Amino acid sequence: MPVHHERQAKSLCAVHAINSLLQGRVVTQATLDAICLELNPSTVLNPHRSMLGRGDYDVNVVQVALERNRCSARWVNNGKPMAPIIEAGMATAQFVGILVNVRRWRVPLWESRHWFAIVVDNDTIYNCDSMLAQPTPFASRPALFAFLQDAVANNDGHLFIVERIPPPDHH
Repeated sequence: MPVHHERQAKSLCAVHAINSLLQGRVVTQATLDAICLELNPSTVLNPHRSMLGRGDYDVNVVQVALERNRCSARWVNNGKPMAPIIEAGMATAQFVGILVNVRRWRVPLWESRHWFAIVVDNDTIYNCDSMLAQPTPFASRPALFAFLQDAVANNDGHLFIVERIPPPDHH
């Protein structure tokens, strides 16, 4: 079965990243817009999305969307060695993928943020960035770590390990 991947539309990279992580069309722009309004009822200057109504959602919206799909996003502290933290996360049964948020320059002096997902399928690790034509496999785990280190160091990147939330224990 091929890895789910969506191409970039508007500034909906958060939609595409969440859907890549969850391997299906689980959320839409309407889903994330509704979460924005729950977090802050302002329809004009909502701090959780672009005022142009084209997406560009912040981490609060992404976290709520993941929680509603029984997942959590755990921030990887950029001040600590990344590889052991990610290796430990990938080794758990609850591991879903890695969510990456980087700075992107649209035009000079106009900075925005971009979300994308790293997913694992049959022991192959894929970059599911919606700016890519298709999911791109990493040659190795060291190649993944070098890529993520570059994202953090050179693009003001933030990494989140996404894990499934186990169902409640009803004893």
